[in-house]
Amino acid sequence: MELSSSYVCLESRSPLACGNTIVLKTTEQTPLTALYVAQLLHEAGLPPGVLNIVSGFGPTAGTALASHIDVDKIAFRGSTETDKIVQELAAKSNLKPYTLELGGKSPFIICEDADIDKGQCCCAGSHAFIHDHVYDEFIEKSRARAQRRIVGDPFQKGIEQGPKIDSEQFEKILKYIKSGVESNATLECGGDRLGSKGFYIQSIVFSNVQERKR
Repeated sequence: MELSSSYVCLESRSPLACGNTIVLKTTEQTPLTALYVAQLLHEAGLPPGVLNIVSGFGPTAGTALASHIDVDKIAFRGSTETDKIVQELAAKSNLKPYTLELGGKSPFIICEDADIDKGQCCCAGSHAFIHDHVYDEFIEKSRARAQRRIVGDPFQKGIEQGPKIDSEQFEKILKYIKSGVESNATLECGGDRLGSKGFYIQSIVFSNVQERKR
């Protein structure tokens, strides 16, 4: 499996319950969380060799796992581009089945009768379709919440949002912000880098966004 370390338990529970062993390749940006979760599972009584962690890069460690003849199934979370490589490697080795969770752009849909103060979920929703009757209220509360959001060192008490994972993701987000402004979307708040060190960006809210914009 190759997946974000925050999903270690979610992706491991079913295979383990069915009596399988797992080789998990951590994402190269955040390998330590998965290693810590594995340590906790071992302390809880999971036998040695049942959950095995491999840290490395996709072109080397990921390729080796996806193409290995003794791997019976792959569960992959990541980009569509990498998925195409995984499928090809799986087919060329032993036609192993695979489960995929790829990048997407599914929107949140806010209906007229929605409770604007609720709706928390474990989703990184990046855009929303909002009913006209609640549009202004939704934008106002979203803007106010984003402006209150405390950005900083995640190891400090009270911080709600840490830095971006690396320079690549940081620059990508800045390009998205620039694209939004250039497409005449309304920048309700945020959009600037915080400080001169680290990959910190203010919380951002756009409104009046064209449907097909990124």
